[in-house]
Amino acid sequence: MAFEDRLGDSNVTINQVPLSDGGEGLIEIVKGYIDNEIFTASVSNALGKEVDVDYLVYQDKETKTAVLEMASVVGLSLLKDYEKNPMNTTTFGFGELILDALDRGVSNFIIGIGGTSTNDAGFGMLSALGVLFFDFYGNQLTGNTPLSMLDLSKIDISNLDERAANANFVIACDVNNTFCGEFGASKVFAPQKGADNNCVEALDEILKKFALIIKKDLGKDIINEPRSGAAGGAGGSFLAFFDARLESGIEAVMNITGFSKEILDSDLVITGEGRTDKQTLDGKAVLGVIKMAKHYKKKVIVISGSLGDGYEHLLALGADKVVGADSFGDTGHNFEKAEEVLYSAAYSISGSL
Repeated sequence: MAFEDRLGDSNVTINQVPLSDGGEGLIEIVKGYIDNEIFTASVSNALGKEVDVDYLVYQDKETKTAVLEMASVVGLSLLKDYEKNPMNTTTFGFGELILDALDRGVSNFIIGIGGTSTNDAGFGMLSALGVLFFDFYGNQLTGNTPLSMLDLSKIDISNLDERAANANFVIACDVNNTFCGEFGASKVFAPQKGADNNCVEALDEILKKFALIIKKDLGKDIINEPRSGAAGGAGGSFLAFFDARLESGIEAVMNITGFSKEILDSDLVITGEGRTDKQTLDGKAVLGVIKMAKHYKKKVIVISGSLGDGYEHLLALGADKVVGADSFGDTGHNFEKAEEVLYSAAYSISGSL
């Protein structure tokens, strides 16, 4: 490591602390901090194919808590390029995963919902958990994708799994987006999930309609709630159907791992990500680290793979220095050189400390 090489002869101790903002890797990080058991469930992926998925369970006195990753079931990275189309993907399998945990006596859930391939606002998940959906004529809807939501007119929660209805849900989100509209789930994130312009507009209308029916039938207004647009709108459904607590993913992980103590015991905090830009300001891990470091009046440096529009706002929010490693060498598309370039950046910066 560059800092160890450059400062190795100094009276310096370097501690590495893994973090997640609620997407992939949440379970891997959490399991290093608490006694736990890993379970495997066979569930449906975003396209309805059976997959085996791991999740973590830990016990505190009489209460069992499960840590789940939505991306482990319906992650965008699990699909081939030609399979990516959020009009055809569903969260049904994630509902199956929740049921598996409930069958094991779990009553508390910590769920990371970043990195999904879906934009069904948890419609499929809700179906798996017993929520019934009907069209204008009283016919129960079939199918679990956004296409199935086009005819939605009524929601019936009388058959919702009672264990799920009474469970406690903490949802770790890495974005602050609203349910629909210009800054909503569909318009901001659906394009990277494979949606073209027409599909984006259609998905946004579907979610808007869903939000209005939720307000009519459940009395919950989620349309402008921060973080309700996370995971293609699944954040909003967790809020409306389960009174879930939507938290910044990085803050939830920090609470579990006791990250504040690590900060307190440090003189300098170094963080980073693949690319730092304006999206970092929407609750990403780097921003969470900066906020906590400044809360404890610690110096914090950001070293990321590259910098994009908006990165400079991190300086105003407390970062002492923000550096793109690509300014120390061009990796192009050769990721084997990325480690070398990152090392050069860190080695150079460590010399100025």
